[in-house]
Amino acid sequence: MGKSSFARYILSQESPLCGRVALFDCDLCVRELLTEPEITARIAERFGESILSTGGHIDRPRLRERVFNSAEQRAELENILHPVVRLRCEKEQNRALEMKAVDIFLMDIPLLYESGFNVKHDHVVVVACSQELQMQRLVQRPGITESIAKQIIAAQLPVFTKMEKADTVLWNDGSLAEFNHQIDTFSKWLKTKKIPKNP
Repeated sequence: MGKSSFARYILSQESPLCGRVALFDCDLCVRELLTEPEITARIAERFGESILSTGGHIDRPRLRERVFNSAEQRAELENILHPVVRLRCEKEQNRALEMKAVDIFLMDIPLLYESGFNVKHDHVVVVACSQELQMQRLVQRPGITESIAKQIIAAQLPVFTKMEKADTVLWNDGSLAEFNHQIDTFSKWLKTKKIPKNP
């Protein structure tokens, strides 16, 4: 619904927090894991070699379609991936805190509430939009059909439940300029809370 756009802006030259933030992207970590031989072997063992491409790599669209048709299989895949993602996130977080190289450690977590991704944090930002717009954005991604998009949304908590749990909500139903303005306002507020005025 706009998490990646939020992270890109926070890290950009235009952001008031530029240079003061480290990012851990859970989606990127998963993509990297799906190329690692040990993880590939574990997934192929559980789901069968039919989810492998001719080159022996994970066929992500095929795997996505397989697991989103079954809550049980989705949970089994998450049991393989999520502990490794969480461990790597914690390592990066601890390294950043120990080195004091940045003031803010930002974690881009797709299913924070659904997956029970228990890592140290001070503030949760939920980026939200209407379900209609979420559907439109999902089907624009490669390999995402309308059917899979519906299954992805159904596997998540309702957006308003997430909004109630969040510390900050950014509503991303308008233009990119409007969304960036919200992020900029939030960034300026966060800078006063987290970063010394005279570092």
